[in-house]
Amino acid sequence: SLFGLNGLKDLKQAVYEGLVVKENANESGSAKTWEERFQKTSGFLRRNIKLLSGLRGVGPLIDSYQSSAIEDTLICFDDFERKGKGLSDAEVLGLISFFVEKRRCKVVLVLNEKEHYPSSSELSDYREKVFSYELEFRPSSRACAALVFKGDGESEKDLIEKIVKLDIRNVRLIDKISYFFNLVVDRVSITNPYILADIR
Repeated sequence: SLFGLNGLKDLKQAVYEGLVVKENANESGSAKTWEERFQKTSGFLRRNIKLLSGLRGVGPLIDSYQSSAIEDTLICFDDFERKGKGLSDAEVLGLISFFVEKRRCKVVLVLNEKEHYPSSSELSDYREKVFSYELEFRPSSRACAALVFKGDGESEKDLIEKIVKLDIRNVRLIDKISYFFNLVVDRVSITNPYILADIR
């Protein structure tokens, strides 16, 4: 996630920290993956200990290692429109281009373009040079509601129809609607069909 990242260095570090070996993908974020990453980093430092004498600190060497470790990797960037102001569109696109052309990576960028990016943005200026394919994902409000509701019973069917009528496509919002509806129905004994209809 690019959410809140304010610099290219932070972005590179976030990519490195998210690396998971394909065979351990089901253990992402576990102690095992962190231990594996630590062993690789410490091994790299041991092999290059002589270089440390010419550097003011270990930081530049760590940065170099992290960049070299990202190779032949599938990378997914999300929340592009929520990145910090200190990280420009051009920097993100430049890094994506570097990963694809120099490090043999495959990169997917997920963004809500219509709400946040006008035709005059850096994204629209450089997108054709960076991306080979673009896919627009625009599910219907009914499809989004189906991710939350099973459609069992009159209450759920009625809620789904209201979501479709209002054209709500935000799955998090639909999930909140479901949560609060069930909260009220479970805690309050309602026998009057008119009151139940008002709640819906």
